[in-house]
Amino acid sequence: MVNVSTFESWVAKGLGRAAVFLEAHDSREYRDALWQACSHNVTYDAQCEDERAPYLWRLIQLSKQQAFFRTQVLRLLSEGHADSTQYDWAQLFGLARRFAAAGGAEMRRALYAAFEQLGFETAGLSSAAELIALDGFDGFVFAACRFDRSHPDNEVWMVSSLVGDLEDRMGKEQAAVLMAEAARENARLAAVVETVREFEEKIEEENAQYKALPRPSYVEFKNQSANSSWASALRRWATGATPKEIQMAGEDFLSGAEEEKVWGFLRILNRRAYPGNPERLLALADDERPRIRRAAVVALSNVAHPEVRRRAQDLLKTKDRFGDGARLLVSNYEPGDFTILEGLLRQVESDDDVHDVGFSVQSILEKTRTTDAEGSLLLLYEKTPCSNCRRWFVRLLAEMKKIPDWMRAECLYDANGGTVEVVERDVKLVEKG
Repeated sequence: MVNVSTFESWVAKGLGRAAVFLEAHDSREYRDALWQACSHNVTYDAQCEDERAPYLWRLIQLSKQQAFFRTQVLRLLSEGHADSTQYDWAQLFGLARRFAAAGGAEMRRALYAAFEQLGFETAGLSSAAELIALDGFDGFVFAACRFDRSHPDNEVWMVSSLVGDLEDRMGKEQAAVLMAEAARENARLAAVVETVREFEEKIEEENAQYKALPRPSYVEFKNQSANSSWASALRRWATGATPKEIQMAGEDFLSGAEEEKVWGFLRILNRRAYPGNPERLLALADDERPRIRRAAVVALSNVAHPEVRRRAQDLLKTKDRFGDGARLLVSNYEPGDFTILEGLLRQVESDDDVHDVGFSVQSILEKTRTTDAEGSLLLLYEKTPCSNCRRWFVRLLAEMKKIPDWMRAECLYDANGGTVEVVERDVKLVEKG
C-alpha cells in the first residue's frame, strides 16, 4: 500500500499517478492529504504552475467522497475569511464553481458572498475568472464592481484580463455591447470600464514610445551610471549589436568594478553567445557574489569552447555545483554526457537540484536531439517537482516514441493540460499503428 507522504508527493507534483491510484484503491486514508492540497497551494512554483483546480476536481471525483469535499469547500467559503491569507482561494473558487455548476445553489451563493467578503485583492484574478466561467456576463459585472480603483496601478491589469476572459466566452463584439449597455445603468461599472480603457491606451502608448526610441550609441551610455534607464539603453543597443560590438562592450564592462554594469552586461548574454575569449566569464562563474556567479554561468551556457567544457566536467564532480556543471554542457554536449547526467539524477534528492539539472537537460535537447537522453527523461518524469518541466520531458519521450504504457495512462490525468494534450496525440498515433 502507498503511504500518505508518497501520495502527497504525487499530488504536489501534479502526477496523474494519484488519479490512477485513487481509481483502484480505497481513498479514505488519503482524504486529508487531498483536502490539504485543495485548500493550500502545494505546487513547487505557484506563480508558474498551471491552475490546479481541474486536476484536484478529478481527484475528488475519483475519491468517491464528493460530499466531504463539498462540505469542506462550503465551510471555508462561509467561515474562512478571518484568516484568509492562509488559503488558496483560486483553487477553492475553482472547486466551488464546479460544485455550483453541478447544481449547487447554496455553493453559488457562498461563492459570491465569499468574493464580496474577501474583496478583489484577496480573492484574486483567478477567483474572479471563476465567476465569469460560472455565470458569464453577470459574473463579470459582479467581480468588476468589486475592483478597488484607488490602487489602479496594482490591480487594473487584472480587470483588463477579465475583459479578455469575457470576450473569449461570448465574443469581443457581444461583450462590448453588453458592457456599454450595463455601464449606462451602473455608474460603478462605467467607472471601472473607463479605467480599463485608459490603462490599455496608456500601455499601447508606452509600447509605441519604446519601439520608437532610437538605438542608443555605445558612447551615450558607456560612461553613465548604472540604473534602470542605463540597463534599458544597454538592452536596446545590444538588440542590434554585432558580435564585434558585443566583444568590445564585454572588454569594457566584464572587468569593471561597478557591479551593476557587470551584472547588466551578463544579463544580455543569457540568449546570445559571447564572441570573445571566455576567460573572464569563467572567472566570474566563481565570483563570490551569487547573482554575478549565476548570470555568468547562464552566459557560459551559450558559449561552445573547450575550456567551458572542461569547467563543466570539473563542476559535475562537485557536491554543491553540479547543477552549474550541467548548465555549462548546454552548448558543449558530446555523446556520452547523458550517462553522467543520468547518474547524477539518480543521486540528487533536493527538488531545487532536480529542477536545476532538468532545466539544463531541456536546454541541451533544444540544441541537440539524442535518444541517449531517454534514461534521464524517465528519471525527470519521476523526480521533477515542476509540472511545466514534466510536460517538456513527456513531449520529448513522445517524439522518441519511448513513452511506456504506464506513463501514458498516468499522463491522461496529469495536472498540466499540455502534458495531457501531448499524450492524447500519442495515444491516437499508437492506435493508428
